[in-house]
Amino acid sequence: MKPLLLSVGLVLISIPLAAQTSFTSPKGLDNKEGNTLFFHWAGARVMQVVDNTNLTPRPIFQLSFRQDNSASTKGSKGTMDLVLTMSQTPFQLIDENFAANFRSNTAVVFKGKANIPNWTKAPTKAPAPFTFAIKFTKPWVYKGKTALVWHVDYKNATAGTHTMDRDYTIIHPASTTGTQLGKGCGNYTGYLRLLNTGNYDPVTGMHVEVGATLGPKKALTWLFIDGKDSNLTVPGLCTKLHALPTLVIPVGSTDATGTLTHKYLTFPYVSAIQNASLVTQLFSIDTSQKGLPFALTGGRKATMPASSGTYGHAASYAWASGSGTANAISHLVFFGGAPVTQLK
Repeated sequence: MKPLLLSVGLVLISIPLAAQTSFTSPKGLDNKEGNTLFFHWAGARVMQVVDNTNLTPRPIFQLSFRQDNSASTKGSKGTMDLVLTMSQTPFQLIDENFAANFRSNTAVVFKGKANIPNWTKAPTKAPAPFTFAIKFTKPWVYKGKTALVWHVDYKNATAGTHTMDRDYTIIHPASTTGTQLGKGCGNYTGYLRLLNTGNYDPVTGMHVEVGATLGPKKALTWLFIDGKDSNLTVPGLCTKLHALPTLVIPVGSTDATGTLTHKYLTFPYVSAIQNASLVTQLFSIDTSQKGLPFALTGGRKATMPASSGTYGHAASYAWASGSGTANAISHLVFFGGAPVTQLK
C-alpha cells in the first residue's frame, strides 16, 4: 500500500503547486509591457480571445487584466454584470460567430456581479500589476493540444472606459479581397479575403477568410482551393466548377438562413505563395437540386499579399458592442496578439 499512498500524496501536493503557477496570454508578457493599449469595460460588450501560445495542460482558477502603463485618466471603480466562459478550439479554424468557437471543454466559470478596479491613477511601474482579477466559481482544467479560449459577455458597467494593456501585430495585415468568377447555384454567393500578418510564428502568419450567403439551409459545407480557374462544366452540377478540389477543407454548416458565417483558415507563413493566386469555391450538400445533390457558390480569386511583418503572437481577438451579441461586427477578427491577461 505504500506506493499507492505515496502516489496519492504526490498528486495532492501537485494541486496547490499548480494553482500558484501563472502565465500570460499571449505568452511571455509577465514582465513586459504590451505595445499598445485597448479601451474596454464600458457599457456592454462581448469579447473573445483565442490563444495558441500556451498549450500546456493545467488547472486555471482566475483570469486577470492589467492597466496600460500609458493611461492615467481612465477607469474609475465600479461594477458590471459579467459572464466569463472558458473553452478550447483549433486555432486553424476561427469563426466570427463567438459561440461557434466553443468547440470543446466549455464551461461558464463566473456569472454574476464583478468589481471593476480604480485605474484613474497612472501605474507606479511598468508593466502594471494584474489588479483586475476575476476568480472562477470553480477551477477549469485546460487540456492543451488546441487553443485556449476566454470569452467575456458583460453589461451594466458603471465605471467608464478602462485602458488595459494589449500586445499584437501593430500594423494592419496586408489583405486582398477576392473577385467573382461566375455565379453560384441560385443566389448562393461566396466571400474570400486573403490576409498576411507576416513571419513571426511557426503555426500562423497567413489567413484565408471565407463566408457565404443565400445558400442551402443547415447544409454541410466544404471549401475547395486551387491555383487556377478551371471553369469546368460538370454534368448534373448546378453551376460551373471553378476551383478543383486540389485542397478540400471542411468549414462546418450553413445556418437556418443559408448563411455561412465568416471563417478564418490559418496556416504558417510561406514566402513562396506571396503574390500567388488562389481560387476558392464553397461546396454544400443540397438534396433539393435536380441533378447532383450539391450546391456551389461562384468561384473567388485573390492574390496572397506580401508582408514584411516579423512580430506577433499566435493569438486572435474579436469584440462586439452589446451584451449577448452573437457575431463579431464587420468580420473584425484581429490576428497577431490580444489584450494581455494573466491566468493562474
